[in-house]
Amino acid sequence: VGIVAMLSLKMAVSGGESLIASAHTVHNMMLDWCPDLLGELYKGFVLRRPEADAERMGRAPLIGNVPSFCYENVWLNCDFQHGYMRRAAEHGDTTISPKQEAALGAFVAISNHPDVMLKMMLKPGDFQFINNRTILHGRAHFEDHEAKDQRRHLFRLWLNVPEWPRMPMSQSTLMAADMARWDALAAQHRAATPAWAS
Repeated sequence: VGIVAMLSLKMAVSGGESLIASAHTVHNMMLDWCPDLLGELYKGFVLRRPEADAERMGRAPLIGNVPSFCYENVWLNCDFQHGYMRRAAEHGDTTISPKQEAALGAFVAISNHPDVMLKMMLKPGDFQFINNRTILHGRAHFEDHEAKDQRRHLFRLWLNVPEWPRMPMSQSTLMAADMARWDALAAQHRAATPAWAS
């Protein structure tokens, strides 16, 4: 996926800021301060997707080894999926070594440092577009409304950019077929959901 777009429709009671950081900044700071740990990110980590996602995608939960950083076609791509790494270890698919733990700790600490991370509160009507290959993104904890129709709500859109070089095969965890399958499932859900319930 080249670009991830988020459209804010409703906000939570509190929290839920969008958190973004430059993966290139994190990479270069690690290159300066701890190049041996950066090397672990180039070697990669075993990833495991959630069971529910795997079932919807018609794919196995275990993805395999994926490098967090890969330099190819004059692009430095980042694919850092911390939750997927932890899930693989919890399921016994892999063991995270002490050196890998140190690499993850350094990556997370740098990317969350206030000099590196930017917090943005997306208000209703705000649209955020980010480069999914070079910008790390997440969200802060939030407290939501009790009523379902008032809860925090964002639309996510994934955009492919044909002019960009292809994502390295070693990092291609989502395929075009996955996107098409999700689109079809979403269309089925919309067709089966009464307008008053959406």
